[in-house]
Amino acid sequence: MSARGGICRWIKWTALGFAFALAILPESAWATTPVFIPQSFGASGSNLTISCNTIANGEIISCASPGNFTVGEGIKIDSGGPPVTVSSPAAPSVTPTCVGYQCVTYGSTTYSYAIAAVDGNGGLSAVGPATTINNGVSPLHGGGSTQSYNSLSWTAVPGAIGYLVYQSTGSGALTLLDISQGSYNGYNDYGRPYIQGAIFPSAPPANPLPGDLYGSITAIKGSNFTVSEPVGTTAAATVEHDDSAAFQAMVAALPSSASRITIPAGEYNLSICIQGAGYPYLLSFAGKNNVIIAGANNRTQLYFKQCKPYYFEGFGYGISTEPYISSGSLYDATAYEEQTVYPMTAATIGATQVTVSNPSDAANFAPGDFIYIRTGQTDPSGNQQPDAELNSVAAANPSTGVITLLWALEKNYQTECSPLPSTVANCSSGGSEWPMGVSNVTAATTQNFLMADVAIYADVAPIVFDVNQLNGFTMYNITAKVGNLVTIGDTRHVSIYDNTVTDWDGSSEAIGAKGVSDVTFYDNNWTALTNLILQASEGTTNLLVNNNAFTTSGAPSFPTYNDVLALRTVCHTVSITGNSFVNHNGDSVARLDPGCDGAIQLLSNIFQSNLADSVYAAWVAPLSPTITGNVIQGNLEPIVNANNVPIQQ
Repeated sequence: MSARGGICRWIKWTALGFAFALAILPESAWATTPVFIPQSFGASGSNLTISCNTIANGEIISCASPGNFTVGEGIKIDSGGPPVTVSSPAAPSVTPTCVGYQCVTYGSTTYSYAIAAVDGNGGLSAVGPATTINNGVSPLHGGGSTQSYNSLSWTAVPGAIGYLVYQSTGSGALTLLDISQGSYNGYNDYGRPYIQGAIFPSAPPANPLPGDLYGSITAIKGSNFTVSEPVGTTAAATVEHDDSAAFQAMVAALPSSASRITIPAGEYNLSICIQGAGYPYLLSFAGKNNVIIAGANNRTQLYFKQCKPYYFEGFGYGISTEPYISSGSLYDATAYEEQTVYPMTAATIGATQVTVSNPSDAANFAPGDFIYIRTGQTDPSGNQQPDAELNSVAAANPSTGVITLLWALEKNYQTECSPLPSTVANCSSGGSEWPMGVSNVTAATTQNFLMADVAIYADVAPIVFDVNQLNGFTMYNITAKVGNLVTIGDTRHVSIYDNTVTDWDGSSEAIGAKGVSDVTFYDNNWTALTNLILQASEGTTNLLVNNNAFTTSGAPSFPTYNDVLALRTVCHTVSITGNSFVNHNGDSVARLDPGCDGAIQLLSNIFQSNLADSVYAAWVAPLSPTITGNVIQGNLEPIVNANNVPIQQ
């Protein structure tokens, strides 16, 4: 589908009557909008690899043929980094462990484990000696009331930034099980399937393996390439294209408003190698408004890979709508919790105005400003962020303190006190009142981003889409095989539809985080290895989930509920209709904790599992949910509430 066709589909009206996406520009305006193509900035669009010989500390590599490589292109030389600086770890200790109800600590299953260390350049040590136990429990399991796992620990290796955990069961070969983040020298095996899609080798390295080298071609003579960075070791190496710098140059060249990116058919290697504030980044679209990215359907293939040295610092972001910050804390610089909060009086759902307690504070806001309206801190320990919603200022009156909003409030805003439960009495008897008010985040808000008609592949570390502080996000006709496709927070007007996604990682796929308003999610086929969190906590509002197929297919990678769908603290109107929820191995088919103050519909869905215990629905909204026409299959109890009482339909 063309980018112009994408514009036509931008506006979507739902069965609930919400317009969840925006008409970003009149269609006629796109005729003169500049079109950007990554090839114009040096992208190859090729996944071809060639074999080359390298010489340590040299800048010339001798290849079997020049292939389709050209001067100026970015390249990656696999294992072309400096010599490995870490030694092999000693054999780990392995202890069968069980916690919870009906624990069984010992069994008769054989497990073997061995560890490889990773240095600061992404180089791997040879794998260390293996430890084998013959008294392990099977199956291992990390969710529910009983958790059976093998607890591993090993002596820390000086200079290691992380470790690879190799495992075998029975007489099988050692295979990469998981990545131990950071320098922590321990791991608990809860029975997760072997990790897929990692940039590290699935078979344990018999010899030290240097990290990769990234650079560009500065000259070609016959089959000899001169590269911009000296190669670290002498070896036979695989050389591949890297289009990261070309895509970064293209995004930097975009105007602040109204641009189209057309990505022709091809295979694009995109490496996440830039260390940002807290997490590695590849592309930041912050301040790039009204952007449409369109490919040639499955013939446009984007391969996101997080560079090995940054793999142990948590998730990296392939595409982000947050600003890139090279140092310090991205959270402190952009998150609404860190902005000045001007206290306001209580406000009611549906209101189009809020009033700041000090009228003169309204002078800090102007028409067009994007703001966060936030409640108090709902978790006194400070581990959760406050409920909030993104809104925009239509008018502000410093005489009265009234701020008129572009959109009606999605939820109620009331005084919250600690300790919990939050009551006025707790405040008056020595407790604390959490701040409730308005913060101005204009500088950190981007408007309207659409991506469609591409195939996306990623290793298990990157989150391909980091959608934050954005008004207007649409994603459709994406085919993806990834570790984590999208996380959304502090965003309004979200439309995700007609996508086919396989999440091959063992972590949760989180679609929605906090402060998310006006979401349509429909006609998707989404498979997650463990937990699928469609919308997380802290103020998600106005949610429509229709005609999707959700499936989880594996075991949890850490102690957690293993749910095909988890909806938490969803406020105001929610409709979940015509979906299929299938959980092959877990605790609940759906864990629904809507809460807050709106109408909830659960209509004509299929819930299926042979292993899960129940469809769990902790309905705490003041209005009773409408539950009609749902089908429950397999080893499932009826839909129940928080007190395990069946809800009639």
